[in-house]
Amino acid sequence: MYRQAAILFALVVSFVVADHHIPYKVCVSNVAACNNAGLTINVTCQGATSGSTCIKDVVNGQAVMTLASADDMVKYADNLQIVIGQKLPDLYNFIQYYGLAVVKKNTTFNFNSLRNQKSCHTGVKKTVGWKIPVGYMLFNKIMTYTDNQYKSASDFFGQSCAPGINDIPGVSDAVKRDLCSLCNGSCAQDSSTEAYYSYEGAFKCMADGNNDRVGFVRESTAENFFSGKSDYRGTTMADYELLCPNGTKAALNQYKTCYIGTRPLYAIVTGKSTSSETITRIQNMLLGVDVRNLTAAGIAYKM
Repeated sequence: MYRQAAILFALVVSFVVADHHIPYKVCVSNVAACNNAGLTINVTCQGATSGSTCIKDVVNGQAVMTLASADDMVKYADNLQIVIGQKLPDLYNFIQYYGLAVVKKNTTFNFNSLRNQKSCHTGVKKTVGWKIPVGYMLFNKIMTYTDNQYKSASDFFGQSCAPGINDIPGVSDAVKRDLCSLCNGSCAQDSSTEAYYSYEGAFKCMADGNNDRVGFVRESTAENFFSGKSDYRGTTMADYELLCPNGTKAALNQYKTCYIGTRPLYAIVTGKSTSSETITRIQNMLLGVDVRNLTAAGIAYKM
């Protein structure tokens, strides 16, 4: 986790060598590492302002960009733009696992037509089952942000099982009912009382449907679910497939090219007012960085 975050930090630092005319303020958690990275041009490495955080400084215009976690991206979805995520070939070795959208074969909807469909989540606030899919859809405007992330998901999906929603303060009873409507038990993050909790629970929730449900799980879930059993309700692993964010579908073993996000989900973000031209220029510079050279130089291990 720390290595991956550190590599993205190194990318933020290293982009400045490509253009001598970028007066950007980069907010980082380790200012010393940023200052010691050998920068000789007009770029400011800064920590968060007093009483704030880097993500709040970017939202408020005190810094141009920073590295954001999935939590931050969901929380500030309406005030941030993604500059670049972690879908870079050289970062695959640092991925712990993949967040996937799984359905039964012959399901008629795709990833970009999930509105009003039934959804199965490992649990609220869980990375693969909640943060990655909800965060991705909010940032890519597939899901509209309304009040908070839970209301957004409630408004978006038809029926859902999101175990743990009843324990989230400040959530209306209507939202709790919506996000528990598909559950098979207590709707708690407890496998002894909620059959659809956690990875295999979310898969079971999806598998119990009639080609009308999506399950948000990780790459090992289907294999673990079918371990020790030849089939489930007359289905085998071959009867399931992935929904890819580009609208296509793929076999379960093609998760490295058909995934929503990875754990931990991080992205370099900027404020809502940053122009698309500026974002494109920064993206081009970041994509030109050789991550392997950065790690060989030891920059990625300074955090």
